[in-house]
Amino acid sequence: MSSIEQRIKNMNDSLEKRGAEVRAANEPNLEEMRRLNQEARDKWQAKLAADKLQREETLAASKEQLRQQEEARLRASVHHSFFASNPAASEADFERLYPKLRDERFMQRTTEEHVAAELKTGIYAELM
Repeated sequence: MSSIEQRIKNMNDSLEKRGAEVRAANEPNLEEMRRLNQEARDKWQAKLAADKLQREETLAASKEQLRQQEEARLRASVHHSFFASNPAASEADFERLYPKLRDERFMQRTTEEHVAAELKTGIYAELM
């Protein structure tokens, strides 16, 4: 083996030995860092899960609030129409008939939207 090859081998051995010493010295630190890293990861994942749950609850509450507002608007509209067309009716009459009137309003809206959609598509659009 030439002297250059020997010097390279000695340098590699020295570097490997020094690397092993550094790894051995840092091993306790690595375990502590792994533990801290895992704790931070667990906290972050818990926070993400809590945030997601809060968003879902807020969305559900918003949808429920919107549904209640729409129901109130519909009720007011039906109430107004009912008493405009039936001046002799009482509030008890309205309360008794409201579920049926609401269902009829839903069917009317659905039919109107269905017809409008049909008119915008296919053969119906060409006829107009």
